[in-house]
Amino acid sequence: MQNSRWVLSTHLLFESFVNSERCKTVREIRRNVIPFESFVNSERCKTFWVARYPSRREMQLEDTPNDKYKPQITQELFGWQYTSTGRVDGISTSVDLDLIYEDLEQNEAPKDYSTPYAEPTYTLYRGRLAQKVEYVKWLQWHLIKVGVLKSHTVEGKSNLDGSFGKRTEAALVAFQTAHKETYSTKEPDKKCGKKTRAALIAAVKAL
Repeated sequence: MQNSRWVLSTHLLFESFVNSERCKTVREIRRNVIPFESFVNSERCKTFWVARYPSRREMQLEDTPNDKYKPQITQELFGWQYTSTGRVDGISTSVDLDLIYEDLEQNEAPKDYSTPYAEPTYTLYRGRLAQKVEYVKWLQWHLIKVGVLKSHTVEGKSNLDGSFGKRTEAALVAFQTAHKETYSTKEPDKKCGKKTRAALIAAVKAL
């Protein structure tokens, strides 16, 4: 999505940019008289979104602004708002049109990761005595999330039952087979230790 074109009929995206850590000194500009040119070219603001209009004529979404009018600043240019009189089909009023020079998807905040069960503090495996039910449910919950364990059996019984049986073991083996870093033996060790837990957490976060 590099050099992406955005239609901004609201100020939501702009406000989130201005209020971000990347442009935190904008509020100081509002409080104090700071020469704009010296601020733009200083180290105090790492990224800028600049409005510079080559002309006041109406521009269609498919129109491309002449690159010679692109703002030239020493800091990173996040975006260029090149007109406030843009026209887009389906919108009756003028809109701002911008070029964004950054992949916004890469800058999305990481998704929250949470599980209703406590993470195990020891290695889980089938046949181990006195395994805490909540720990096994933690494992099963992650295996279900990543798609290697079905939430219910064909009989309708929940696989999130806290019992480390054949189905849970088979799902764990399937996950480990796809994540070689989770075991150091020749074949999957069928155990949920630190490396497997870390891989499960990472896999769920990546969903």
